[in-house]
Amino acid sequence: MNELSKCAAAPFAEDIGKNRRISLAALGSIDGLGDAMVPAGILPRLAHDLDHPAWMFDGTGLDPQVPFPIKIRLADDLVMVANLLDRFGPLPLLSSVLTDFDSTVNHKTLGVLAAAPDLAALLQYLTKSLNIQNPHLKVLLSESRAGHLIEVTAMSELADVGLFLEHLVAAAIVRLTGLFQPKMRKIANGKSSWPVLRLRDAADDTVAALAAIGQVDVAASEGSTTLFVSSTGLPAQNPRHDPDLWSLAYQALRKNWTQDHSPFSVASLRLHIRQSLKTSQRAPGLNQLASDMAMSPRTIGRKLASLDISFQQMVSEEKMAIARESLTDPRWSVDRVAGLLGYSNSASFGRAFRQMHGISPSEWRERLR
Repeated sequence: MNELSKCAAAPFAEDIGKNRRISLAALGSIDGLGDAMVPAGILPRLAHDLDHPAWMFDGTGLDPQVPFPIKIRLADDLVMVANLLDRFGPLPLLSSVLTDFDSTVNHKTLGVLAAAPDLAALLQYLTKSLNIQNPHLKVLLSESRAGHLIEVTAMSELADVGLFLEHLVAAAIVRLTGLFQPKMRKIANGKSSWPVLRLRDAADDTVAALAAIGQVDVAASEGSTTLFVSSTGLPAQNPRHDPDLWSLAYQALRKNWTQDHSPFSVASLRLHIRQSLKTSQRAPGLNQLASDMAMSPRTIGRKLASLDISFQQMVSEEKMAIARESLTDPRWSVDRVAGLLGYSNSASFGRAFRQMHGISPSEWRERLR
């Protein structure tokens, strides 16, 4: 990890511990989500390259002297990420992903991903895998003639740590699109075919430094963290495609993450619902969300019933949460908010809003002034 090696002797940031406190406070309010088991990801290699510093493990239940397990508690994962941010800031970490990512990923995992039939199949697999294994994130893949658009959203409760994770995941996907190189470089027609990375609320120096690395267009975004991959190389056959290994990869994904102990929380389900509402302007279906989370609709229904809430009730609550958030912005008309949430007209939206809040959207907005 060259970028981190350069910064290894840097002093702690003045606000050390701030990110860690944000993560711990957030986890305490997210339905026990901190106990969900998630892949250790790049953390084992980062710890190795930094010689397992005690500060990296501070606040976790992990021992720096004990080898990393394959999966760790989400609480420990987030605290370690926060510790790394406190020490280095986001730029060296993101730069390392774009320049030296292959060395941080398990070679077996890289071998499986490199067996994909084409880039489109790889992106679909990554999206599915990330959604199943990371209940605090939602990765949405949209397909069009122009290419594939991937949107990464972290739980808002995770604040700055969640924002960084959005950037980290999107950068990792960019790096993985290069698995088929050098063939992919030959397919691409210069810079116009590079992936386009838009990082939500990214600092100017971060954008400039990542753009200077090359092979990807980078810009800040006020809306969301997205990655666009042009259709130029999506259907091209991968010369290293291994049908048997690729089939086994999907079988393993289903086997390992479809058990009843799969990561689940009301908060992660709400995140999936909100993401679908914001991106497609319609309420998501239970079957699709169940598929995204590698659980059966029946299992999700049973878990919600134990919490005395129905799926439809949760959808309604998320619609109204987005409505309240949107109505605080004077630039958004009531009609526009109604359209965002998939209502046929403002009257039907008004009835739903009044049923939950006892007042109309306009009256609610007036009370904010």
